Amino acid sequence: KIQLKSFNGPNEFAGFLSRFETCQKHYEWDDQESIQQLMMVIPDVDVMEIRNKDRPITWQDLIRRLKERYDTDYQAELYRTQLRQCKRQPEESPEIFGNRVRQIKFRAYPRGDLHDEILKDTFCLGLSDPEIKAKLTYVKDSCDFKALVTECAKLEACKRLGEQRNPTMTTTPSKIE
Repeated sequence: KIQLKSFNGPNEFAGFLSRFETCQKHYEWDDQESIQQLMMVIPDVDVMEIRNKDRPITWQDLIRRLKERYDTDYQAELYRTQLRQCKRQPEESPEIFGNRVRQIKFRAYPRGDLHDEILKDTFCLGLSDPEIKAKLTYVKDSCDFKALVTECAKLEACKRLGEQRNPTMTTTPSKIE
C-alpha cells in the first residue's frame, strides 16, 4: 500500500507533487478523485485560497495554482521582480538594507546564480544618496558584497560627521580607500 504524507510547505513542493503523481498512477485516480485526494493532504487555508467559488476547479487549474503558490521557479520570478525594484528605506542602515537585498536574492536565484554581482548591483541601485551611489558604483567591481556594504556605512558616517562639523558643507571624502 502506497501512502501519501501531508504537504508541509513550499520547500518540498516538487518532491511532494512527484510522490502525489506516483500515488495517482498507482491507484488510477481520475481528475476528480485526484482533486479530492490532494485537498485532503494540503493545509486547509491553502484549500480555501485555491478553490474557485465561481466554478468547479479542474485538475489542471489546481496544479497550476499550487505551482504558482509553491513552485520555486514561479516564486523565483516574483522575487526577481522584487529584487529589481528593491530600494533602501529612509531610516534603513546599510547593513539592514544589505541583509534585505541578500534575502531577496537567495529567493530570486535559489540555485546560486549570479552570486555577488546581482547583490552589489541591487544594493547600489537601491541607494538614495546620489553621491554615495556614484562612489560605490565606481568601486563595486573591485570588492565583494560585504565590503561594499561596509564601505557604504563608512561613507555615510563620514558624511554625517562632516555635516555635524560644518552644517553648510555637504561634501564627502573624495577618495574611497
